[in-house]
Amino acid sequence: MKKYQLLFILLIVAVLLVPTFAEAKYKIAFVPKLIGIPYFNAMEEGGKKAAADLDVEFIYTGPVTADVAKQTEIVDNLITQGVNAIAVAPNDPAAIAPVLKKAREKRHRGPHQRYRRGAGYPGSLREPGVAG
Repeated sequence: MKKYQLLFILLIVAVLLVPTFAEAKYKIAFVPKLIGIPYFNAMEEGGKKAAADLDVEFIYTGPVTADVAKQTEIVDNLITQGVNAIAVAPNDPAAIAPVLKKAREKRHRGPHQRYRRGAGYPGSLREPGVAG
């Protein structure tokens, strides 16, 4: 779990290194598979601490059940809100891929929390142009 918290903190740092002309705080969102379970509660606490340390806004939101349609809707809403980065623990990587592609096209950055990473896995860090 600490590995994923470190990954999330590195994501926040990476976003801060991207130049911007806006004076507003960076908005970084994390969308877990579902909220209310200890694993993702720990990630929420780590995100809040990192956000306070880095002076960014942290948004933690997700479905209350493992519902890919609701998770997709939440990500789409975050895109509309104009957050700077979105990290996702996808319920169904293939089903959520279209909205993540939309996020990339809108210049949102952020890797997806994954248990597997490989060039053939949609949205993988090894897939060219996905995270940066």
